[in-house]
Amino acid sequence: MTRPADIPQHHHGLVWVFTVAENVADPLAQLGVPLITPDETEMVDLDALAPYGFANYLTEAAGFDAAQVDPDRALLDALRGQALLVFSGALGPEATRFTPGPGLTLIARYGMPPASSDLTPLRSDGAIGILTPPGKPAKSDARIGGMVALAALIFAFVLVFFMIWSAG
Repeated sequence: MTRPADIPQHHHGLVWVFTVAENVADPLAQLGVPLITPDETEMVDLDALAPYGFANYLTEAAGFDAAQVDPDRALLDALRGQALLVFSGALGPEATRFTPGPGLTLIARYGMPPASSDLTPLRSDGAIGILTPPGKPAKSDARIGGMVALAALIFAFVLVFFMIWSAG
């Protein structure tokens, strides 16, 4: 058992690493904090990961910040048995503190690497040229033909009207 560990209010993108003693039947119940999504936890067999390295697993497979993990690399790679990873997605907003029970030892907390802010401009041959300003689209031949026919009908109507009016 380790001393209680505070959980930051905005704990997005974090993982807490616990070692689990062999005699612990339900390590999730021993965390001392309610979990809203137990699927956001992972039991890791450290003996099976020994050739690859637990630190490599955390940085390369799980994507956590190598700058945070590397100082603990020797400690992490020397661990044996079982480890419990508790990702921040497992914790609800009301979770404020881990109070691990017997058989759980908090090793460390790690975060995701900072987001890249590389804003390299995109280059494309398709972007070369002059953009025409938006305007009225050109009139189609069908539209022009319809306008001519409408004008002819109006003229014929007016002509017939005057002929009837003058005869009457």
